[in-house]
Amino acid sequence: MAKVNINFKVDKEDKQEFEKNLDEMGLNLTTAFNMFIKKVNQEKGIPFKLTAKPESMVVDYDSKKVLEISQRVFDDYSEAFEELAR
Repeated sequence: MAKVNINFKVDKEDKQEFEKNLDEMGLNLTTAFNMFIKKVNQEKGIPFKLTAKPESMVVDYDSKKVLEISQRVFDDYSEAFEELAR
């Protein structure tokens, strides 16, 4: 399998903390990112919940229902959330 380089920028302190946490797990950056890439490819999605809200306010919606609703057109976002709540 051919290998390629991926380059991107991250905050210096975030990288240092990330590397420290990885080291405690016996991993390095390359291994961690390869694991992430393989998991995304396996699941065909991000392997963890993404949210802009504090965890205490997150509602775990049924993914099939979210997909169905995301393909519809609403006048405003509140209608979509009301539909999800049903």
